[in-house]
Amino acid sequence: MKKDNRKESYRPKLETIKLLDIISTENNWALRKKYVLAQGTSSMEQLWEKQEKDNTSLGIVKPAVIEDLFIEPTDQTWKPAFEQALSQGNLFGPDKKPLEKIPFKFSYKFKMR
Repeated sequence: MKKDNRKESYRPKLETIKLLDIISTENNWALRKKYVLAQGTSSMEQLWEKQEKDNTSLGIVKPAVIEDLFIEPTDQTWKPAFEQALSQGNLFGPDKKPLEKIPFKFSYKFKMR
């Protein structure tokens, strides 16, 4: 099997992970937006260029127009690998409910500027 060299696919050393801080959702998620939106691109072409340049496979784009929403049914339960990942700790903090499996896939058709 070919090695997946995308940054997003690296395997963390689990024993080295430490919870440093929980980023607040206050002020309409302002602090989270600071980190997430800093990774954004202005077009799909720019995102594809990043992929060509450094193997980036995840990105954020802001559509100009959303034309359609598609909702498709999926499995009712988590895949075993997801169950294992979810059992490692709560992504949103110790006092939050565990994530529920939503048995639908959502996607949409959009246009950029």
